[in-house]
Order: sequence, then C-alpha cells, then structure tokens
Amino acid sequence: MATKTVTDQSFSTDVLGAEGPVLVDFSADWCTPCKEMDVQVFSKREVAEVMSKLTLLRVDATRQNEAVDALQNRYEAGSLPAVRLVSSDGKILAKLFDGGTIPNPDKFREKLVAALPPPN
Repeated sequence: MATKTVTDQSFSTDVLGAEGPVLVDFSADWCTPCKEMDVQVFSKREVAEVMSKLTLLRVDATRQNEAVDALQNRYEAGSLPAVRLVSSDGKILAKLFDGGTIPNPDKFREKLVAALPPPN
C-alpha cells in the first residue's frame, strides 16, 4: 500500500488538501495484525485497485503521544489496526475496520466501495 505516513502536524493539511475521500490507516510497527492487513488485504489486487483511486494516509501509532491519541480519539480508532474512510473535510464516512480478525479482502473491498460517495 503506497501511503503517506502523516504526523499530527500534517494530518489536517493532508486530509483537507485531498481531492476526494481519504483512506486513513492507523498502524504501528509493533502491531502484528497491522502487518497482516498490509499483506492479506491491502496488497490484494481487487482491494488495491479501489484504494488506488483514494488518497492513502497512515497514522503511525508506534510511539503513542498526545497528538496520536487525539487523532485516535477523533476518528474513534481505539484498536489497531483501524481503517477509516474520511471526507476531505475530515468527517468519518465509514469505519472500515477496527482490530480483531483480519477481514476477507473481498468483504473489505465491498465495504469500501459501498462507503464511497457517488462520483460527481
């Protein structure tokens, strides 16, 4: 997944500067399920095709701090990995994944496609 890792300082700019919806992946280096999401879901062709049309951002929660905590609270991402579809004005469009068992790629893709706003 070709993403831009964001900091608390750049998050708002990256989201507000995006053209269209933003897929936000809350992840951490120590998070085994986060790595599994990359391999088992994000890298699958059918998922990657849909994701390629979105701005992809990753919030690195490896080192928890007040800014990361604030982003996790704002986007209701208490468990890792957490994946959110966010509008370019920063509102949650969909909670695509919240920790637990890694989703089937086809089901994740279906949920993502269903959450996308209709094209203009």
